[in-house]
Amino acid sequence: MSVTTRIDPGQEFAFANLHGRWSAFLRGDELRRIVQAASPDLLLRALGNRGIQIAALPEARRALIRHLGADLVRVMAMLDPAGTAFGEAFLRRFWHEDLKTILHARALGMKELPAEEILVELPMLPPLPVAALLAARNGEEFIKQLPSSERAVAAIVDELAANGNIPLADTAIDRRFYECLRQAAQACPPESQEFACQLVGFEIDSGNLVTLLRNRKTYQLPPEEVLALCLPGGPGSRRDVLAKLAVVRTPGEAAALVPNRMANCLRDRQLNELSRIESDLREALHRLARKGFGDYTRPACSGIAYPYLKWTEVQNMVRLCEGMRFGLLPAELSQLLIGEGSHV
Repeated sequence: MSVTTRIDPGQEFAFANLHGRWSAFLRGDELRRIVQAASPDLLLRALGNRGIQIAALPEARRALIRHLGADLVRVMAMLDPAGTAFGEAFLRRFWHEDLKTILHARALGMKELPAEEILVELPMLPPLPVAALLAARNGEEFIKQLPSSERAVAAIVDELAANGNIPLADTAIDRRFYECLRQAAQACPPESQEFACQLVGFEIDSGNLVTLLRNRKTYQLPPEEVLALCLPGGPGSRRDVLAKLAVVRTPGEAAALVPNRMANCLRDRQLNELSRIESDLREALHRLARKGFGDYTRPACSGIAYPYLKWTEVQNMVRLCEGMRFGLLPAELSQLLIGEGSHV
């Protein structure tokens, strides 16, 4: 994907423009009314007023993420080259998620996928020939169907074909994505580099923590196996720290080993509250992004934070659509939301 930075009116213009976009997010009183009514019609109408046309709730995730992609492409055109590169790397998470979905389907012997409900297929990312990938008879044929710029996933496909280890293949794909995102963060100018690295590092650390706690709660894999599913690159993801986290018995024990921002999400929690811990970690990431977004002394940080804030909005809308689809009550719907949406 290549986005040309066409305008360079200065960071102040971008800062003001991004805050104007943020003010139009679906939140506050409008979101509160929708949640309290638990009305799909009200939700779809509010999204339609923002240019997001969704014919039916099962199509919501694809439509909302495509809206996010189109919005970020417009935003990247206002940013400096480093901000644009970071936005491009951020968007590639959806290409990697689609690839993982196809690999899972292939491992299950599926020959087709209901793409409209399962895959995102962002138009600005390299296309994935789904039918050809599912029909490939072996890893070599699979690799040939991938875009030439993405042949680095060949080792992942070979490993999956050899041992059928889906979690390990997923980890390898995630490792590639986060390495690219970390590189984009490290390439940011001094004004925004530390902030960008904080966001990416917190994502990595949070993912590793949830993986280790979920294993402790459910799978009980030996430490060496679960550590292979962890990603490098976060400030709280040194190998020695992860090895200790792999054997903790409670979230409270883990709190003593991780950075304070994460520890606050663990204290007074139990393993059977893992979903609440995940929600608290997403909330902490949102607060970190929100803080940088509002720092007028470092306006370049707003361009780094915006993808995370927009992703929060989209995740909230996807959760609302899914919750309403299955008939959840207003009190249950409100528990699904994070960020500004969590105050409804």
